[in-house]
Amino acid sequence: MKEGAPEIAGGYAGLPARRLRGKLVEHFLGGPKSHMYCGPHDKTVLLGCDCGEPGCCPLMARVEASSTEVRWGDFEQPHRRGRWSYHALGPIVFDRGLYEKTLAEAEEASPPPDPPPTTDAPTAPTEGPAVPPSPEQERRNARARLR
Repeated sequence: MKEGAPEIAGGYAGLPARRLRGKLVEHFLGGPKSHMYCGPHDKTVLLGCDCGEPGCCPLMARVEASSTEVRWGDFEQPHRRGRWSYHALGPIVFDRGLYEKTLAEAEEASPPPDPPPTTDAPTAPTEGPAVPPSPEQERRNARARLR
């Protein structure tokens, strides 16, 4: 791979429902915040980076919904625009009724969202022994160096 980090190609992971801004159905129907502020605002984040940060290297697509179907197309990884091609991947078409039913079931099975952080929490000390980075942090660092 010419970018020098072959481990990042295809390093995608599912999106935890608690990290989304809104309901699963709203997000995966291309809702107003489904871009998660990490790519084009007319696309939806479908998968996040395997490091756990959805905006690191997301897989995004244009989501178009009619009364009978939902279509995913025009896939991209916004940080690799023009370098990685996903043209062979789509479009992918779903029956809208089954799509919404599956998302509603997934939403019911998901844990509740994380509570918002408090501003009055004590801060952790910054001194102490250095901890080596985890494999996920190493991948995140490799991605950051390539940007």
